[in-house]
Amino acid sequence: MHADPNPKHTPSRCKTVLSVFGSRPEAIKMAPVLSELKALNGIQTRVCFTGQDRDMLEQTLGLFGVDTDYDLEIVRDNSSLFDTTTESLPAIREVMLDAKPDMVMVHGDTTTALSAALAAFYLRVPVAHVEAGLRSFDKWSTWPDEFNRRTIDTIADLHFAPTARARQNLLAEKTPDGSIFVTGNTSVDAAHTIAARQDDFPMLRQRFNNRPLVLLSVHRRENFGRPMEKIFTTVRTWARQNPGCSVIFPVHPNPNITRSARDILGELRNVSLIPPVDYTQSIFLLRNCQFVMTDSGGLQEEAPAFGKPVVILRDTTERPESIENGSAIMTGSDPEKIMTVMTALSNAHSDSYRRMAAAGNPFGDGCAAHRIASIVQRTLAPALVESRRVL
Repeated sequence: MHADPNPKHTPSRCKTVLSVFGSRPEAIKMAPVLSELKALNGIQTRVCFTGQDRDMLEQTLGLFGVDTDYDLEIVRDNSSLFDTTTESLPAIREVMLDAKPDMVMVHGDTTTALSAALAAFYLRVPVAHVEAGLRSFDKWSTWPDEFNRRTIDTIADLHFAPTARARQNLLAEKTPDGSIFVTGNTSVDAAHTIAARQDDFPMLRQRFNNRPLVLLSVHRRENFGRPMEKIFTTVRTWARQNPGCSVIFPVHPNPNITRSARDILGELRNVSLIPPVDYTQSIFLLRNCQFVMTDSGGLQEEAPAFGKPVVILRDTTERPESIENGSAIMTGSDPEKIMTVMTALSNAHSDSYRRMAAAGNPFGDGCAAHRIASIVQRTLAPALVESRRVL
């Protein structure tokens, strides 16, 4: 563990919020909250990073003016869930003993978030869960995310639900109503912030050169193997039938993905297999694509903010709001369904495309981080019940 050599000294009047995360999606969604907390009186923020997606973390947090205080360096390439869990839990405990937080904040459903929530629970430190209440109602899909987020929500003291449906899920599980706050999703905040910069990337733009662009993103464990092969094979067929369109696929470095992508899509002139892009490039591609094909939760939330229809390459989703409001359609890895939807969305003037593009974003208005920070400030301003703590 590498701690800040010049740690910030917290005035006695301040309350410390320790945020723990490991992946780039977590950093993107937590950064707006950390920026808002940083601006508040009486709140001291500390940030712990476990080591996943290291190459992109500094760039992502730098966009929002956020620094890390602890770098645990425990998540490496090809780390198993066993490795991440068994190594992160004691390491996060040491961070908490050093930082002595008044609240621990986690995001979403990663194994890092679960470990941080569990460590906080063992030390009797209150937990705030950003993006609480999402449910697929199938513990194997998404896996292990559904188990992680359900467990975190049983531990959490504050539940920041992105939508009314997420709130209802929590209430159905007997979560105290007073602990639930519908805030919107912070991914929308982050997307709006970066889009306002109007960044341009000529090298990426050359990849599609004003041709209709499809943004493809596939990385989830449940799609490894045959499902991913079916998705890529269908995209290959569509690309051959639509030589005037382009597909850009930022390929996750996991060998389970790169091998299939290279073997099935690598020879197509209008399909670009590129390395993972940073967040500003991702938003650039979102702004300029015609539609999105993804198994990513973040893209499901971000794409409607720019009026981009979403094809969800999964059989279940914990974000059904976009399907219900018409901004997304779920195909799983079924080749016939994928081909039908891709064909329909290839025409930006069709009724089906126009309806999906105009459906709006059910995940928020860009003010979620401000709401979350304000609630944390109101919660921590009164004296906490110190007898709960064993730090």
